[in-house]
Amino acid sequence: MQAKVPQTVPPSFLKLLKFTVFAMPIYLSPTLLSLIDTAVVGQVSSVQLAALGPACAICDALTGLMVFISVGTTNAVSTTFGGDDKEGAKRAATVSVVCAFAIGCVLALGLSLSIGPAINRVALPAALASAAARTGGSAAAAASTTTLWAACETYVRIRALSFPAALVLMSAQASCLGAKDSASPTLATLLASLVNVAGDAVLVLGPLAMGIAGAAWATVGCQFVAAGLLLRTLVRKHGQSHC
Repeated sequence: MQAKVPQTVPPSFLKLLKFTVFAMPIYLSPTLLSLIDTAVVGQVSSVQLAALGPACAICDALTGLMVFISVGTTNAVSTTFGGDDKEGAKRAATVSVVCAFAIGCVLALGLSLSIGPAINRVALPAALASAAARTGGSAAAAASTTTLWAACETYVRIRALSFPAALVLMSAQASCLGAKDSASPTLATLLASLVNVAGDAVLVLGPLAMGIAGAAWATVGCQFVAAGLLLRTLVRKHGQSHC
């Protein structure tokens, strides 16, 4: 006789809607953090505001390329979790977090070492040539262009330090989604946004007045806070870094 296959009950529409609503902020988080930095820096300097365009594009694009971490982790955890293999889900989540941290460290180091040469040898000469063509070789335009790309390099170098935490956070969020928990990572994402706003207020608009560098440090801090909070929550609830 063939063994009976247990029948699973499909989730209701309300459960699916609740899961989707809670999950949406997770994928909007990187863009939201960049928008917060842009809104605050724009009140301080127009040149630094312009520098945030390429700087945020570089950081967000590299983070977006790491989406395979989220997809793979969600698939691995959901498969084992759905098969009632709790130890397998723990193992998958733990391996994912470790790999995400390692990839984040390599990515941060590579970006820190390459952003300076990339700007000085490629972006800045092209920008200076374009500015000279538009303004007839104006010294003020050349100085403004140089300042812009220097600010861009500063932001990228500092924000690169957040990549290990950002990828660990991505991994932990994916583990939660694979285990049908979208509330915990969303709370961590909202906290990250609040920390970023507070950090920008202190480091950019406050007495420190660090400008674009302060915005970058605020983003780094909020990523580490969110990653640490989510991992701590997962460990407390389940004994290991998974949902």
